[in-house]
Amino acid sequence: MLKPGYQPQAADTTVAVDALGFWLLRQRTVQQRLAMGVALNRSARQFSLNCFCNELGQVCLSRRWARSWQ
Repeated sequence: MLKPGYQPQAADTTVAVDALGFWLLRQRTVQQRLAMGVALNRSARQFSLNCFCNELGQVCLSRRWARSWQ
């Protein structure tokens, strides 16, 4: 049961949908939740690299990457 005055995590989400999402998340094992976090981090890194490549170009990005590891 939700506490009175509960607010959903996002402005465009209803309380019922928010509660269902957390209930479904609790049904997963620790390993499954960890795998979800790993996949999210991997996707975020890939998205960032794609954005940098689009902005800087592959050669410029490679040079900056190499300089940062010196």
